[in-house]
Amino acid sequence: MTLRRIGHVQDLLPHKGMITMKKNTAIFLGVGCGGAIVILVIIGISVVTFVPKMFDWVGQMAAEEQERHALADNWQPPEKDTISESFFPPKVAGYNLGPQDKNSEIPELRIDQEGWHAVYSSGASQIDVYLYYVSELEKEALFGRVKEVYEDEDEGLKRITNLGYRLFYSSSLNHQNHLWWMKGWLLVFRTHDSEDREAFVKSFLEATSAEPQRKHPDLL
Repeated sequence: MTLRRIGHVQDLLPHKGMITMKKNTAIFLGVGCGGAIVILVIIGISVVTFVPKMFDWVGQMAAEEQERHALADNWQPPEKDTISESFFPPKVAGYNLGPQDKNSEIPELRIDQEGWHAVYSSGASQIDVYLYYVSELEKEALFGRVKEVYEDEDEGLKRITNLGYRLFYSSSLNHQNHLWWMKGWLLVFRTHDSEDREAFVKSFLEATSAEPQRKHPDLL
């Protein structure tokens, strides 16, 4: 029987490069799986931590909007074709009533409706309150003008929220504006303050709904 020589022993062993590749692949797979597990853990923690907070925030926003709806529903409007003496309360949320007149145009918001205007002040803070008797169609047109102002403003920060019965618009140029349409009347609250003045708006609605109103001959 003839025996054939089978090359060098090294020919029967895996090449060094093959061994290195397998080790590197194993290390890569190990790190990859570990990284994926870490990411999944982070996602899980985020879901457990932030999702309940998100639901709490949504619930809080819904509750606040229900409160606004209740204020609008309970608001007592003045007589249809007159304004009343006690409509503008002498004091609201720490603000004192100042001048009252019929200078109701607001060029910054493109509002040229006839109405009534009063000024409230507290220290350096001033809030202008406007009252207009408008139909729903007129309200839609006025809200549309405010939206156009918002869209035409190119610089600075700006924000707008339109929920049908109320509109909130603030910007670096036109500052803070709260518009509420209720029972045929539109109330507009304007201030240059950076701090949110919705608390004043709510207090004003509560105050003007609290007592029967008397006619004001100077503003008829």
